[in-house]
Amino acid sequence: MKPDDLEDIKRIYFGNDDLIFEQWLDHPVKALEHKTPRELLTTVDGCTKIKLYLSQVKYGDYS
Repeated sequence: MKPDDLEDIKRIYFGNDDLIFEQWLDHPVKALEHKTPRELLTTVDGCTKIKLYLSQVKYGDYS
């Protein structure tokens, strides 16, 4: 994931709140197999999972 992508995620989903965004990056997420988003940022597949998860949260689609 490119740095610009992370900035977009922070802006869109976290209202540009650095503290909340940083906490989220290091907090295990059940829907991401209990991994932290920061762990998943190291692979293309992980980045795809993060984008899908955030989209599902944004639109309330948990299917």
